[in-house]
Formats: sequence, structure tokens, C-alpha cells
Amino acid sequence: AWVDELAPLGYADCLKHSWPGVRVWLDNSSSPFLSRAYGVIDNLALSAKLRAGCSNIQWIESTAANCHERENEVLLTCQNGQEIQATLVIDATGGNTTFTPAAQKPSSFQSAYGILAQVNGVEPADAVTLMDFRDPFAGKHPLPGDIPSFLYAIPWPDGRWFFEETVLVARPMAELSILKQRLEARLAHHGIEIVAVDNIEHCVIPMDTQLPKLSGRIIPYGSAAALVHPATGYSVVESLTRAPKLATAIAEHIHAPIEKLLEATSQALWSNQDRQCHALYQFGSDVVCQFDAAQTREFLRAFFNMPTALWSGYLSRQLSAREIQGAMLRMFASFPFALKQKMLSCAAHSPNLLVKGLFG
Repeated sequence: AWVDELAPLGYADCLKHSWPGVRVWLDNSSSPFLSRAYGVIDNLALSAKLRAGCSNIQWIESTAANCHERENEVLLTCQNGQEIQATLVIDATGGNTTFTPAAQKPSSFQSAYGILAQVNGVEPADAVTLMDFRDPFAGKHPLPGDIPSFLYAIPWPDGRWFFEETVLVARPMAELSILKQRLEARLAHHGIEIVAVDNIEHCVIPMDTQLPKLSGRIIPYGSAAALVHPATGYSVVESLTRAPKLATAIAEHIHAPIEKLLEATSQALWSNQDRQCHALYQFGSDVVCQFDAAQTREFLRAFFNMPTALWSGYLSRQLSAREIQGAMLRMFASFPFALKQKMLSCAAHSPNLLVKGLFG
């Protein structure tokens, strides 16, 4: 997470560690240092802080097995057999929720395989490698279809390293077993010896989840409500940012007619401006799905050559729809001809997202 996003929300103390900036490698000749503080969230600390802010709460340690509406209430059944009656249920069970299913299943995914390990053969570093898109295999990709992937690397203060092979977005999904092979080959190529693996991370994030159409008393939130950034896969900060607005809408309309409640919660979750911005981000993600490795590097070079306020605002969802449009036009103007063709082809074959992003 970016520290400047967490700090205003009051969650900067929920970081395991932070670094003064990140590096992005696109080729061997340059690795721009992006002086924007970056941190790794401590899930346990964040959970404890959220729980500490609650009052009049009954905690139930179980797994939700079923959830359905009946008349003016929701019946939630747990795996332990316990049944809970509720006026409203917030579904935060993730992008693969079965309680508030989307009209259309996701088709593009970010996937990653990573390890936290004790290693030999790595120089100490004071910055996170956000993306290393260099190709150590001279064009011989072990990924089918030349799906581009990058190395995400974090130097832990205790000397360990976190290495993760990541596909930013792909359709169809890149298999985790292939990413594991690619990570092992990449590290071996660089002479990095894995002494001991302390933790393994698997990551599959749906990137084109449909925006929810609220129709009842089961309200999706987080990844279940498509709060995943379609271009980056980030969602935690966005969920923390929108939570107070949704909570206020629920508190003010919980006893109102269901139509008023749904209208208020829908606007809190996805305002018209948010929907327009999301369509633009989704269009950008769809375009990236069409790129090979070389084109992805050209795309990212244009992206990070924009002023910091633009690329950081794009990654953090802090730009207005008009500002996103301006950033896209700026990048398009700097693209080589082949990338311009890909972008125009995507617009011609899937015009709905672009139309929504331009006109709302």
C-alpha cells in the first residue's frame, strides 16, 4: 500500500514496515526511483484496530454457509448450524462471493506466486522493486502465449526477501504453477540461492468483476462490490476509504423503505463519478490484456513518464474522470504505432466501457 493513502485514514500504524520509495525496471539501462513511500500492511494489526473501534458487537467465530432473504429480513446460516436473523447483511466474502453473485463471471485476472525466504546472493536494498519487467530469458518465456509477468521484490529489515512473480492482468488467467516455475528460473538466472522458504503466497484476483446492482438486503462490500482497482489489483485502501460513507448511508436509512435504503447505499458504494472512473480503469485493463511483453514495457514507460500526480493518482483512484481521460490521451500520444493500433482495436471491439468512461 502507498503510505500517503493510509496515513489520512489513520491506518499508517498498521504497517509491518515501510520504505521511502520504489523502483520500476523496464530494461537494463534504467530503474527510476519513485519517491513515494510504500508499505506492507500488517493484517493482524489492521484487524485488531478495526475491532477496537467497534462497540455493542457480538462476535461469532464461524463460516457463513448460506445467506438469503425472506420478507423484510435476511437469514444467515453458519456451518456450525447457527442461524442469525438480520435486517441487513454486509457481504465481504470476496470477489468469488456466492451470496451476491454478479450477472457475469470475471474473465481477466491478476495472478501471482511468491515466497518469503532466507536467501544468498542478493545485495541489500533500501527500496521495494514494484515491478521488474526485464526479461532474463532473452525472449524464451516459459509462460504460454507470451503473457508478460514481472518480479515484485521486497527487502525485509531482518535480511529476508519476499519475491513474487506477478501477471498484472491476463485473459485467461496465468496458472500459478507456471508462475512458480518462472520465479524459480528468474532467481536461478540471477544467482539467488533460496536457503529456506518461510512462507508461500498464492494470489488470484478477479480484475473485471461487474459493478453490483443492489436489489435487496444483502449489500456487497470490498472485492464482492468490485472495489478492486481494475488496473492494479489493489482494494484494501479503497475499502477502508469508502467504509464510513457506506456506514453513514446505512445508519441513516436502515429503517427507511427498502427502495430508499438501496438508493442511499448504491450511491455510497458507486456514485455516478465512481462508475465513470471505473469504466475508464477497466478499459485500460482490457487494453493491457492485449499487449505482449515488449508492448507492456512501452506502455509502462509512457505511464511512469507522466507527472507523478497523474501516475500516482491513477494508481490510487484519486483522479476525476476528466483527469483520467487526460492521462490516457497523454499516454496515447506518446505510444508507438503498434500500441496505438491495439488501443484503437480494443475501443472498436468493446466500445461500451469507453463510452461509459467518456460520457458517464
